Amino acid sequence: MRKTFLVMLTLLVLMSLSFSTGFTAVESKVSFYSHGQLVRGILTEPAEMSSLRPAVLIFHGFTGQKNEMDVTGTEEAMFEMTARLFAENGIASLRIDFIGSGESEGKWEDTTFSSQIKDAMAAIDFLQSNPRIDMSRIGVLGLSQGGLVAACTAARDNRVKTAILWSPVAVPAFTYASLLGSDVVIESLELEEDEMIEATLPWGATTMLKRPFYQELFLTDPVAEIAHFNGPLMVTVGLADDVVFPQPQMGMLYMKYHDGLEKLVQLDGDHMLGIFGGSEVLTEAIDEALNWIEMTL
Repeated sequence: MRKTFLVMLTLLVLMSLSFSTGFTAVESKVSFYSHGQLVRGILTEPAEMSSLRPAVLIFHGFTGQKNEMDVTGTEEAMFEMTARLFAENGIASLRIDFIGSGESEGKWEDTTFSSQIKDAMAAIDFLQSNPRIDMSRIGVLGLSQGGLVAACTAARDNRVKTAILWSPVAVPAFTYASLLGSDVVIESLELEEDEMIEATLPWGATTMLKRPFYQELFLTDPVAEIAHFNGPLMVTVGLADDVVFPQPQMGMLYMKYHDGLEKLVQLDGDHMLGIFGGSEVLTEAIDEALNWIEMTL
């Protein structure tokens, strides 16, 4: 009862708030260091906005990069579109390549959940150097593994005021056993610390990762961590997701253990929110995110 009352009260108070629209999105390449290696990213800001603006950190998924995949029928990638629409509504964003991914330094095979969470916190540190950003209004948005990172970052860093998770990994050992093969996961645990093992992804690509990544499948629990985040939480899932499944049950796990204002959005899309068939489902997800940010930042 108490949780329901607080959610309803907060919604009523915040419904009157709104962002201005019609700004021009301006992008700039940025870089900063995370545990001694260079992280590269893109900062997108509303050009004409004179006051301090809220900002959202955007985190890519497993084997992804800061722009994510192209949206069929458009000239933009998934996170390019997201960042542009955010900026047009007065919201800055910083999307990054995690260490070992995209244009950032480091090697992919050294990737772990822990290293990506450190990169996320370093990105928040970087935003503090920008005089145009309102550090009291910082949010995170993550896709898939980036959703796991966003959840853990929100739980560990009190500078995060709102969190949006798209198709987030909730039970790592289950999801990655399905994605990489349970035999690979089990075999990986017998490796030496710096040894790598190759796995074949469902779409035919292969990836090489070291033992620490696989160890963290059993040591990282984003659902348990979200219990330590009392800020607003939105989880968006595609009901046809065949990577993080079953849905909406995986998304509902976050709702079960989070205490505070929250919303579960269920869309008629897949893990990538329908981008291979056009922009319709992704646009729904972005609109939901914009409304959430309007209410909670």
